[in-house]
Order: sequence, then structure tokens, then C-alpha cells
Amino acid sequence: MSSLANEWIERLGQELGLGHLEFAARGIVEVRFEGDIAVTIERSPAGDVLLLHMALGRVGADALAQGALFEELLRMNHAGNNPLGMILAIDESDGELVLSHGVAALEPAQYEDLVAGVQQLIVRAQAVQALLDQTPVGNEAPPPASSEVLFHPNMLA
Repeated sequence: MSSLANEWIERLGQELGLGHLEFAARGIVEVRFEGDIAVTIERSPAGDVLLLHMALGRVGADALAQGALFEELLRMNHAGNNPLGMILAIDESDGELVLSHGVAALEPAQYEDLVAGVQQLIVRAQAVQALLDQTPVGNEAPPPASSEVLFHPNMLA
């Protein structure tokens, strides 16, 4: 397990003024920001990749059937609108819209990638939430953050 990932989380906590921040036993830490924004950072089993993710809300089938929301979500996923290559997806099990981004934790210089990822995740989440707020059907507030592990072996391979 990479101690680099642990060092990064500790450093992030200090830079955010949160004091000592560390992964829970399951390799997950959640950071809450102003505006009820919760970013979950999950360490891969090997500790060499950090997966940043956040739930944005549930999207009902009616909203997707309208097409306009689906079209706009696809536009947001396009590389030209998504410089860090974040993934915006709908979890098929519960219709929850999830934004995620992987960051390699192999070299100390890559810490800045983690910071940029967290910052961009928040910006993109706000943009998606604004879109969902304009959607009259199917928008529900994001559920409380959970300790559910989203990292699966070979997920980013």
C-alpha cells in the first residue's frame, strides 16, 4: 500500500484547514465543502490510484426520456468540455448521477493532480447541479454520502 496516497490525504487536510485527515479502514475519506458538497476520495487496494467521486443526485427515467438532459450530460462529458477527463455517469442500480476522476499516486509531483482533480470535481458538480435544477422531472437531492466502495479491481486498467 502506498504511503504516498496517505501523505497526500494528510497534506490535503492540512491545506484545507481540516487538520489531520486520513483514510478510514476501508480506504475511503470524505471531504465536505461549503454548499453541502461532499467529495469522496477512495484509495485503490494497491494504493497507487485515488478515485475521486461524488453523488450529484438521482435522475428519473422521465427526465432522460426527454432527451434534452441526456444530450446536455453527453456534451459535458466531451473532452473539449472536460479537460481532466472526468467521468459523468448514471449508476444503473439506482439512477444516481455520479461524477468521478482517477488520479495516479506514483510520484510526489502528482499531488497537484489530486488538488486539481478535487477543484475541478467541485466546479463540474456545480455545473451539473445547475443543469439538474433546471430539469423539472426526476431531480432529487443527492443521497447522503456512503462508505460504499466504488473501486473495483482493474477499473482503471
